[in-house]
Order: sequence, then structure tokens, then C-alpha cells
Amino acid sequence: MATKKKVTEEQVVETEVVKEEKPKKKKVTEEPVVETEVVKEEKSKKKTIDVEKYTYLGEVVNCGSLFMRDYPSKNGSKIVTVIKAGTKVTIDHERSTVGYFYVKLPNGFEGYCDKSYIEMK
Repeated sequence: MATKKKVTEEQVVETEVVKEEKPKKKKVTEEPVVETEVVKEEKSKKKTIDVEKYTYLGEVVNCGSLFMRDYPSKNGSKIVTVIKAGTKVTIDHERSTVGYFYVKLPNGFEGYCDKSYIEMK
């Protein structure tokens, strides 16, 4: 970087300002070398359930129509669909509760129905 300093009108003296930089010291830290061992984990064996063992056929009886609900309770549950008497259903005992069967319809609807209105076949 050059700066000009006026001594007289005719005489110009150039001075040079040099900034001296000190070398920066870098901290060098060595990280310890850690040896890692790759351990292969066995894939967990999934428990398979015999679906036939827990699935039964049933039929809607003792009513004109039956509400299928999203939750096994009359209070706080929503009606999924209405099933006509005589309709065949598939009962899933794994998901059924004390008072409700978990049923599946041929059209794909699934939900809970009161056990007193479904007769197992």
C-alpha cells in the first residue's frame, strides 16, 4: 500500500507502509486412533402367526342392521358403516375384545361389532 505525503508543492515523497504479519501458530492435536470392530447382528426372527387359527366366519343376526365402529365401545367411537342382517363377515380373534368382534367385510371395511349380533359359523 503506497501513501503520498506532500513535502512541498513540487516535491512528492512516496513512502511505503508494509504491515508485517506474524505467523500464526496452529495447534495440532492428535486424536487417538480408535480401532472399531464391526459386529454383524443377526436379523430378528419375526413371529409368524397362523392366520387361519385366529380367523373365523360369522354372520350378522338378531337385528335388522348392525353398526361397525372404529373402536370397541358405543361411547366415543365413530360408526364406520352399517351392516345388513345376513351379511357374512370374517372375524379376527386376535383384535377382538370381550364385548366386540373385530370384523372384516368383503368390500374392505374393517371395524368392531357387538358380539351379541354376530353368530360364528
